[in-house]
Amino acid sequence: MAGLLWNGTIWFGLGGIAIPFTILGWQSIVWLKSGRWPLLAVHDALAYFSITPPSFEWVGVQTLATNVLAEPLSFIVFAVGISAAIICGWLATRIENRQWEIAKEQRRLKRENSVQ
Repeated sequence: MAGLLWNGTIWFGLGGIAIPFTILGWQSIVWLKSGRWPLLAVHDALAYFSITPPSFEWVGVQTLATNVLAEPLSFIVFAVGISAAIICGWLATRIENRQWEIAKEQRRLKRENSVQ
């Protein structure tokens, strides 16, 4: 399980860095060609893929969702990718530490049993 999480850490980290730079690269090319910077927000990406934006009954949650969807896509992809990488790394470390503690306890019990 820890190995899978370490792979997740690597892939989320790489994706969280590579994808935003790809988006920024595309925006730069468009800017160089047309002289205007193309704004690309999260809601634009959802619309492109025909995904309906979420709607909430609670006004505060809806306001928060609307604000997040208006943020630049490259920033949100970066934040989500790096956050997921950090969480996967943290979980993998906790699992490995727990496995190490269990193995250590098993070695201690084995030594105690062999002495008796």
